[in-house]
Amino acid sequence: MDAHQMEVGVQGPAAAGGSASVEGEDSSLRCESCGYSLEGIEDQRGACPECGALISASLAESRRGSPWQVGAGVGSWWDTHRGTLRHPRRRFREMRVEPGSWRTLLWSTLPVAGFLLVAPWTGTLVGDPARAARGAGPVVQTLAYVVMIPLQAMVAAAVLFGLTWIEWRGIRFFARSRGWRLTRDAAWQVCAHASVGWVVGALIPIFTMAVLWAAPGGRPSLLDRLLARGGGLGYSTFTANDAVLASLVLGAYGAGLVVFELLVYVGVRQCRWANVHRK
Repeated sequence: MDAHQMEVGVQGPAAAGGSASVEGEDSSLRCESCGYSLEGIEDQRGACPECGALISASLAESRRGSPWQVGAGVGSWWDTHRGTLRHPRRRFREMRVEPGSWRTLLWSTLPVAGFLLVAPWTGTLVGDPARAARGAGPVVQTLAYVVMIPLQAMVAAAVLFGLTWIEWRGIRFFARSRGWRLTRDAAWQVCAHASVGWVVGALIPIFTMAVLWAAPGGRPSLLDRLLARGGGLGYSTFTANDAVLASLVLGAYGAGLVVFELLVYVGVRQCRWANVHRK
């Protein structure tokens, strides 16, 4: 913690009388630009004594909430994630720091990402019961897909939740090391709104496979042409296909992780001093 952060931690009217807390966390009114304590300042139309930012811009009420926080639904889910991808700074600046709403947003997003991750591979990998059901008749095969896709999607969603939880712990540690006040709910809200990165990561392999395997007009696919240029390797060559698929999957995971991490970074920067919204 540098000298300015140490100064911010003790400055302001709250330093003398202590600060309010919710579940052991500091919930005093802070300037969202610099972290200066604004407790006890009656004229909320003025400016922060430390950095000059408008006090009104730091009030919890100035955060109107993301569309999901205003009214949960399919349309608000889409609007929330679309806005997070298009204008992340604006989205995290308007996002409310509140308990509860992050849970429904996160657990409505992770199953979507999980489904998109597993659906292209269901029935194709060795050991998959849906693959073993081939040749057992259309009814049995359909039932195998109906059972296995939701089950595998939920397993994938659970894995993504574990990765999100690790990220939550990481940004909380990072914020404390920098002297920021990133509350528990603020960190979860950031991770929940950034979870659209997992959906993007799941869509990348689907789009890539469509490009690689598409054969418009009966012409050879892009994958066939690439393998042919690599020495005449055919589509049935196991080593070449294995390398392509492994690169595809790892690249998709990596791209999704990058999107998620970038969104989280923007969210932490916009919420490091965010004030708690009280209904």
